[in-house]
Amino acid sequence: MPRVDLTDKPIVITGASSGIGAAAAVACARAGMPVALFARRENKLEEVAKRVREAGSRAVVVVGSVDDPGASERLLDACESEFGPCYAALANAGYGQEAPCSSMSDADVRAMFETNFFACLDLARAAAARFVERGRGHVLLTSSCLSKLGLPHYGCYSATKACQDHFGRAMRHELRPAGVAVSTVHPIGTRTEFYDALRERSADGASLVKKGKRRFTQSSELVADRIVRQLRKGVGGEVWTSRAARLAFAAADAWPRLTDWGIRRTLEARQRRPLGGTVANTLFVFDGLDVGVIPPSEPVHGALEPIDVRADSYTVFFGDGAKGTLHVSPSTNPQQGTVSVSRSEPTPESRAEFVRRMNALPGPPLSGSDAAAQSAEHFDAFIRGLLRTHGYDA
Repeated sequence: MPRVDLTDKPIVITGASSGIGAAAAVACARAGMPVALFARRENKLEEVAKRVREAGSRAVVVVGSVDDPGASERLLDACESEFGPCYAALANAGYGQEAPCSSMSDADVRAMFETNFFACLDLARAAAARFVERGRGHVLLTSSCLSKLGLPHYGCYSATKACQDHFGRAMRHELRPAGVAVSTVHPIGTRTEFYDALRERSADGASLVKKGKRRFTQSSELVADRIVRQLRKGVGGEVWTSRAARLAFAAADAWPRLTDWGIRRTLEARQRRPLGGTVANTLFVFDGLDVGVIPPSEPVHGALEPIDVRADSYTVFFGDGAKGTLHVSPSTNPQQGTVSVSRSEPTPESRAEFVRRMNALPGPPLSGSDAAAQSAEHFDAFIRGLLRTHGYDA
C-alpha cells in the first residue's frame, strides 16, 4: 500500500501541552501537517505552537478541558476553520494515580475514566463521523502497554487503557470499510510530566514508580515518531514502541499463572529492596522535591535511575552525613554519559544540612533530626530508620 503524504493534512491533538502530545505535534509538523493543539494550559500550548511553527508548519491553540461538554466538536471546528477538513485526531489526554483498587474512592475512579476513556471516546467518535462523510481519515488513541495487563495499585489506570484498546480495535474493523483508519498507541513508560502528576495525585507519592527502574522508559519523541510512521502507513493497527514489551505482554496473556508469580515477586521487591553494603556509603541524590536512594551495591551509573536527571551535577549526601557532588558528563542520558561522585569527610555541619534537605521534602518533618545532626552514632541509627520507612532492609 502506498505511503500517505501528510503534507497539509490537518491533525487535532488533545493533551498537547507536554509529553507525548507536544512531541507528536512537533513530529507531525515536521511531516507537513497543520496542528490544532488542545489542553488546559494556554501558556504551555503557545510554547508548543511556537515549536510547531519553527518546524515549518501552522498551529492553532484551543484551550479547555477534554471533560468539558462539546470540547471535541469545538476543537474539530477550530481546526477546520483554520486549516480545512481535518484528516487525523490523536486522543492523548490522560493521567494516572497509584492507589489500591480496594480503597480508591468512587470519585477518583469515575474521574479517571471520564478523562482517560470517555473524553477519548468522545473525540474519536466526533472525528470519525466527519471522516466517514469524506471517506478518509485516521483516529489514534494513546493507550498504554498496561492496556494488556492490570497491575497492583494501577488497576484503575490499566482498566481505562484497556477500554481504549478494546474500543479502538472494534472501531478499527467497523470503520475500515468507510476508508477510516483507527490505531491504538501502546508506549511503555515515558520520561514526561506524566510521572510528576502521578506523584502529586498518589497518596504516598507513587512510591512503587520511584522504586522502579528508570531504564524501562522511553522518550516522548520516540513515541511521536512511531505515531507519524503509523499515519504515513494510512492503515489502522496497534502501535508499539518496544518490541520486547510487546512480546512480554503477549507472553503474559499466554501464561497467566506465571505472570501472577512474576507480578508478586516484582511487587515484593519494590516494597522492600535490600540495601546491601553499608549505610554509610548509601548515596542520597536530591532533585527538587524528590530524592533518589542509591544503595552501595549498585553500580555508579545506577545513580541516574531513581530520579529524572535534568542537570550536569548534583549535591549529594552519603549515609554517614558526608557531602559530595555527583557529576554527569558529557550527557544526561545514562546510556551515553558517565557519572562520577566526589565526597568530603562528614562534619556536624554536613549532617545538619543533610537533615535540613530531608525535612524540606514533602511530608512531616523527620523525628529525631536534631539529635541525628549532632553525632555520627545517632545519625547512623536515624538514617537506618529512614531507609526502613522507605522499604529498604537497613
